Amino acid sequence: MNVFKIHKQIRSIGYNYGLPVWVVDFGVGVSYQPEELLKKMATLGLKEKDWVVVRNSLNEKGIGVFVDALGYIKCRAEIEAYGRNKTPGWFTKASRWTVYWDGNETFNFGSLRRGQDMVIYQKLEDVQSNDLIEQGLLTTEQVNFDEVMRYRIRVYPGEKIVK
Repeated sequence: MNVFKIHKQIRSIGYNYGLPVWVVDFGVGVSYQPEELLKKMATLGLKEKDWVVVRNSLNEKGIGVFVDALGYIKCRAEIEAYGRNKTPGWFTKASRWTVYWDGNETFNFGSLRRGQDMVIYQKLEDVQSNDLIEQGLLTTEQVNFDEVMRYRIRVYPGEKIVK
């Protein structure tokens, strides 16, 4: 598995909003085996009951083993994915999923679990009326309160784009 960055942050979106989490960004970087990555995180201070947010990972070989191992050491994994990603066979091993709507329905949105997983939209007009799963809106724009109330959607401040 290629790891770009391991860091800690306060979660700014989803069910874990406001909580301290570990973030593992996969991408061009250091290559680890799942057990080596766990050892590395343990030396950085990973403890039992910590949340680990895993990003850009669905194409990484060994990620299912890593997520399973997190559960074994009593840590919880939240996976970030996009609609264009294929739902992996190890889907249920993750404690939580946050899936970003990108207009593509390759991901099996029907597999998301109520009260546990979340779909995040970036435009209010993309929001679909769906009472089965929690939905969020990530935006830098002002939103119409009545529209947000109609969908009963959580609103998160998006990152400000610096020009």
